[in-house]
Formats: sequence, structure tokens, C-alpha cells
Amino acid sequence: MNWGRGRRVEGDRRQVRGVLAHGVEGFVELLRDVAAFDLSRLTSGPLKR
Repeated sequence: MNWGRGRRVEGDRRQVRGVLAHGVEGFVELLRDVAAFDLSRLTSGPLKR
């Protein structure tokens, strides 16, 4: 019973690695967008007052 599951886990790990590689790039882009949005909001908010 366990050997089938083990093979599946290894396949999942390979997929996870690929997803993580792309996920990290996407996550960094998302962080940049969020940071840029927050910075623009923070700088425009207090400074315009």
C-alpha cells in the first residue's frame, strides 16, 4: 500500500518544486506591486496633508 503512495509523493514533490520556483517569482512580483502601492499611498497621504 505504501509504495504507491511514496511514488505519488515524489511526483508531487517535483511538482511542488516547479510551483515553488514559479511561485517565488510571482510572489516577489506581488510583493513589489504591494510595496509600490503602499509606498505611493503612504508618501502621497501624509505629504499631501
